[in-house]
Amino acid sequence: MRRCQSFLLLSIVLFTGCGAGEKPKDLILGKWDGPFDNHFVDFKGDGTLVLEGPDILGSRIGKYKFLGADEIEVFTPAGSRLTYKVVMITKDELSLIEPWRIPEGFEPKQYYRPGMKPKAKTLSTAIKRL
Repeated sequence: MRRCQSFLLLSIVLFTGCGAGEKPKDLILGKWDGPFDNHFVDFKGDGTLVLEGPDILGSRIGKYKFLGADEIEVFTPAGSRLTYKVVMITKDELSLIEPWRIPEGFEPKQYYRPGMKPKAKTLSTAIKRL
């Protein structure tokens, strides 16, 4: 019985991506490497976020707030309001998806802490292994 309880607790922790006491509101704080090269988003504790990227020409400030444990609302610097479902969050990885994209089969947007983003596999790398 104890083994079953331990397995269940471990499964819950791994599934949610959060350890004891770690909430998505806390884990999201800080800088994240966006899904596109050289694009970053920095979530601040006061509900602001800073977007950086080459096409942004510097940085732009927006706002965010959690609507629940797994839903976040983002107010972009351009004035748009977007809602994202938090698919997964750990201290090094964040997956977000817009709820309307889920039935369409879209993949979540992946964010990583700077330096933690997996290296993209290229065709030349695959050929070298052959």
